[in-house]
Formats: sequence, C-alpha cells, structure tokens
Amino acid sequence: MLYSDGVSEAANLASEEYGNSRLQRHFEQPESSVESWLHDVYQFTAGAPLADDATVVLIDTIAS
Repeated sequence: MLYSDGVSEAANLASEEYGNSRLQRHFEQPESSVESWLHDVYQFTAGAPLADDATVVLIDTIAS
C-alpha cells in the first residue's frame, strides 16, 4: 500500500495529526480495508478540511 502524506498528516480541529501510529493500529484489525481507513481518517478530522491531497494505492497479487 502506498499513501500520500496528506492522509497521515490529516489533522482534526485540535490540530492533532492522524499519524502513522493510528494507521498501524487500524491495519492491525482483521476487518480493515482502504475504505475503512479513509473513513477513519475522515471521522478523525471531524469535518476539518484536509490541507493536502489524500491518495491511497493498494497493490494486491492475483494467484494464477
């Protein structure tokens, strides 16, 4: 998975950043996905506008 710093640096109304530790905790959950992560980021920011782009790319392999 690749993501832009705009996602990990997304800040809430108290100017706290989402951060890499929250990212890691989120993906330690077995039901996590890119969609659930972005939802978590947007909930964390509570409506505060993102200061940068929020780009996520997930690369998965396909068994042949």
